[in-house]
Amino acid sequence: MFSRARNHESFWQAISEMCQENAYFAKDVKVIFYGITDPSVMQMAEKYNLNDSVEIRDYIPHDKIVDKMAAAWVLLLSVHDSPNLKGFVPGKLFEYLASKRPILCLGPENGDSAGIITETKAGLVSGFKDKNKLKINLSVFYSDFINGRIEMNSSKIEKFSRKSLTAKLAEILDEMTTGTEV
Repeated sequence: MFSRARNHESFWQAISEMCQENAYFAKDVKVIFYGITDPSVMQMAEKYNLNDSVEIRDYIPHDKIVDKMAAAWVLLLSVHDSPNLKGFVPGKLFEYLASKRPILCLGPENGDSAGIITETKAGLVSGFKDKNKLKINLSVFYSDFINGRIEMNSSKIEKFSRKSLTAKLAEILDEMTTGTEV
């Protein structure tokens, strides 16, 4: 679900400027959304003349979307710009990590999602309004695309797998219940 709160104008500005600056990028870029997508997405695409570069596709089952994630060149993780999100990490981040595809995170550079992405070397992070940093990050991903570099040099991803996180939760619950009568 891609809501209005995740649709940051800096993203569209950066892509539009890169299209104007690089005809090859303009030809190659394709932003695809699956499932429920706020109408503001197409409004921004129209505002920045990106209609041909944006597709909104219907919802598909989870097992099929996992295949789409694994086939993507870069996955966009756009988080809400809200002060009360400290400690919030979208579940989608863990699915993205499991796909082993590079992640472009649009969110607070000192946020928890950014920390995980940085720790695992799973992608790049741009602040909500930092269009220049976003362009730099998009350029890095585009250079990788042009040069056929598709391997994500990530590390420590296993630490964030469902299996590892469940084991950690079980360990915490065991510690909490040790010595208590049931």
